[in-house]
Amino acid sequence: MCHPAHRRERVSLRREHLSVKRTKPPSVVVARFLGFDGSLENDGAVLLTRPPHVALDPAGPLDARVTRAVPLEDGVRLELELDRGRLYCVSPLPAPRHGETVRVRIDGGARFPLAQTGSPVASG
Repeated sequence: MCHPAHRRERVSLRREHLSVKRTKPPSVVVARFLGFDGSLENDGAVLLTRPPHVALDPAGPLDARVTRAVPLEDGVRLELELDRGRLYCVSPLPAPRHGETVRVRIDGGARFPLAQTGSPVASG
């Protein structure tokens, strides 16, 4: 059985770990390691995203073309091509098909100066 002081220590460490997850990654390399696989260039910066940051939205500000659709247990992972990047999202069924044009919005992500990325669209 675990001593109560050790339990408090583990809970404290878990809370610290959770707070780290909520902050912006310190670099493009760390962001990529953490699964930020989408990238969109805009205004001298690159926005790196994970699928939960990207949502299909008929009123969204961005046009994208579906370039790949990978079936999942409860939906489809979509690869989306934009004029200035590539994003990934998960769509419920029925999902857009390969080649279709969709509108998306981005809620979140990590923005880095273009100079930090080492490439025009952060090699996603």
